[in-house]
Amino acid sequence: MPEIDYGELITAEGYPVTSLDRIPEGYNREVFYVNLESGERYIAKFERETKQDRRDIHFGGPLSFSREAEISRFLRNAGIPVPEIIGVHSALGHEFLLESVLPGVSFAKYMEQHDYSLRAYLDTVEKLGGQVAKAHQISLSTFGDFMEEGAVLPSGVTDFRDRLRTIVDYRLQRNTKGMRPENLRSLEEYLNRQIDDLPLIEHSPTFVLFDLNPLNFFVDSDGTPCGFCDLDRSQAALPSVEFYSAKSYLLSYFSQPIHHHAQEFFFRGYSDAGGHYEKNDPVNKSIETILYLTNALIGVSAYHGASDGIRNDWSERFKNLLLTSLLHQEPDWVGFGDILRGKIKNPALPNLP
Repeated sequence: MPEIDYGELITAEGYPVTSLDRIPEGYNREVFYVNLESGERYIAKFERETKQDRRDIHFGGPLSFSREAEISRFLRNAGIPVPEIIGVHSALGHEFLLESVLPGVSFAKYMEQHDYSLRAYLDTVEKLGGQVAKAHQISLSTFGDFMEEGAVLPSGVTDFRDRLRTIVDYRLQRNTKGMRPENLRSLEEYLNRQIDDLPLIEHSPTFVLFDLNPLNFFVDSDGTPCGFCDLDRSQAALPSVEFYSAKSYLLSYFSQPIHHHAQEFFFRGYSDAGGHYEKNDPVNKSIETILYLTNALIGVSAYHGASDGIRNDWSERFKNLLLTSLLHQEPDWVGFGDILRGKIKNPALPNLP
């Protein structure tokens, strides 16, 4: 297959390109900084040729650049700092999204620049809690995937138990690689019991950013969050959906005992900005555990057979994490973060102060 000239494709849509700089963090996408003859600089995202199933691995909704663009426009109108969408285009059969460059640097880069300082980490985590609270002030009418034209699909889901069961069923059916059938059965039986035991959950759906990992939000020179990116999996859900993700990908950035401090600072920022979440409420804890276990299952399947030198053992490690957590019926947030540290390359413990 001939190599794709991405610059030529962008130029063909009216944006004369002088150079492209590849962004290596792109997941299942080719992502570039685009430098134009006009002096403007944007980000371009292309789907990789090998990507066949354009479904969200977490929630099952269809993924598209038009959906991502709609989410960004919606959040900008709500005052949440996200990229401005320049356009969604198709050139010679290749669809791409063009968006503005966020100010600041990724939180991962910021931590590297600040020598993995504990103070820098906790300060930003607390500020981020406040930003998340602002997003959670957006009320929606039904639980589901936030889609094009502001629609939430499926429509008419007002009891979160129904939405949760759909998510769990999707994850169980999709992610079987690397797991023994008897282990899958044990997991499915446990999850079904947990969902059956939940009370009616008809709280108002809120806008959940999701996937708050150190590469997906940017901070200024003071560590204040100034932009969010890659929000194409955003949900109309309960805050517990946000927080299971944050505990897995961000608040477990460092190992014990920092993980507990990170939660304390994050939820303090969230509460101070008007957010309300009962961390120890049995229903919230049960939802977080259900989503954590099925998220670990995604890791088992997604990285089964991986051989890139970084994720070679991730499938086995996620399986051990899943089975141990299932045995104890409790999430191991730090264990989840320990696996991801192989990619982000941050140390297990911060430097003081």
